[in-house]
Amino acid sequence: MGTGFFNCIRDNHRNWNTIHLLNILILLLCVILFLINDFIIKRNTDILFFKNHFNDLMAPVIILSYLNILIYIGFRRMVLKLKHMSVFIFICSIVWEYGVLLYKKNTTPDLADIFYYFLGMSVYYFFMRIAVRYIILPASVKNLKNK
Repeated sequence: MGTGFFNCIRDNHRNWNTIHLLNILILLLCVILFLINDFIIKRNTDILFFKNHFNDLMAPVIILSYLNILIYIGFRRMVLKLKHMSVFIFICSIVWEYGVLLYKKNTTPDLADIFYYFLGMSVYYFFMRIAVRYIILPASVKNLKNK
């Protein structure tokens, strides 16, 4: 997994399970918000952010949390470094904005969408950092003191 912020929790199985559960909760919450926006808010508002960009903000959070759930199940690892997330979201952005043009002709690439993809990725990244720093690491220290 290398060095970095998340390396300190690598060997503690309980902490990884907590992060895994957190990813499941994030995924469920964001899918619910995505669906509420798609089926209720978009149809009943004139606010352009909800019509055009809210789902773009949720998409990377959904994708990253789902990706981490799958990787954790298969390999007991997660994608938690900013540089790895950035490369992944960059590739997704290219596919979502330009690859779609190959089969859906009435779409146009939008740089604002790419901005919201990276903003969503940043929200996920910083939320995970906060969760590790203030929830998981203090619990680890407490468990070490009790041993």
